[in-house]
Amino acid sequence: MPLRNRFSWNTVLSSYTKQGRLDAACRVFDAMPERDSVSWTAMIVGFNQMGRYGDAINMFLEMVSDGVPVTQFTFTNILSACASVKGLDIGRKVHSFVVRLAVGSYVSVGNCLVNMYAKCGDPGTAKIVFERMRLKNVSSWNHMISIHMQCGRADLALAQFNQMTEHDIVSWNSMIAGYNQHGLHTEAVSIFSSMRKVSFLKPDKFTLASILSACASLEKLELGKQIHALIVRAGLDTSEAVVNALISMYAKSGGLEIAEKVLEQCGTSDLNLIAFTALLDGYIKVGDVNPARQIFDSLRDCDVVAWTAMIVGYMQNGLNNGALELFRS
Repeated sequence: MPLRNRFSWNTVLSSYTKQGRLDAACRVFDAMPERDSVSWTAMIVGFNQMGRYGDAINMFLEMVSDGVPVTQFTFTNILSACASVKGLDIGRKVHSFVVRLAVGSYVSVGNCLVNMYAKCGDPGTAKIVFERMRLKNVSSWNHMISIHMQCGRADLALAQFNQMTEHDIVSWNSMIAGYNQHGLHTEAVSIFSSMRKVSFLKPDKFTLASILSACASLEKLELGKQIHALIVRAGLDTSEAVVNALISMYAKSGGLEIAEKVLEQCGTSDLNLIAFTALLDGYIKVGDVNPARQIFDSLRDCDVVAWTAMIVGYMQNGLNNGALELFRS
């Protein structure tokens, strides 16, 4: 290295962390004659990216112990680590640093605090942090929508949604998925319809998988077909989540033949348990479990739920010998 100063050391360090080469990054970090906030934060970011959240937290504690100034970027990353390990105690300590250093006014830090408390099972404090935030962005509101949905308060989530001056795709997806999780499938369809009418946003694979799930629960075959057409036009018919949702929707809504065609086009390699059991239920209704057995045999990973579903399918159709043979195998 022709000129070794803090900037050049940090450049090399950041390069290694971005590449996921943490062993090399640690060697560079240990060899640095002088470290600053950028150096420490680069290591924290690197550990986070590789899922080594405990190491990220320990690095932060060493950073504080050494009296290195902590930046807002450091806080957002360490709060993310706390959220990932559901470390409420250390998260509260980080919050105290945020208050002491008066960096809570940064929207990014406030959002990370809200997210951390929500992920760590303390929605009450998350709400207090949100309400005290002077500046909020769309992500701030989206966090609160998710929190209300997690707490089973779809009414509060809708009230929060309606207070927003703008929505992004995450806002709409949170409402649709939240309604689905609580069995409010009609409401999920309604808000999807509103999105199509009032928003210029295009549904993504998460939107489409969620609304197909609502259609399946409501057995709305015609709406499901319309959404399928939308999926094809958007080029999302190769998404694993969307394909599984399509198969489930058709199987549950009386479109078993179309579900079979989707399966033929995409194969069974990415078929998940929900789609498999939906197909199985469809075959059971028409009294034919042989196609279900063929799909079962082609699944890469069959867990106890898949085995149980197949055995129950045999028994419900009076094929006790088939159920016993599968059980013994």
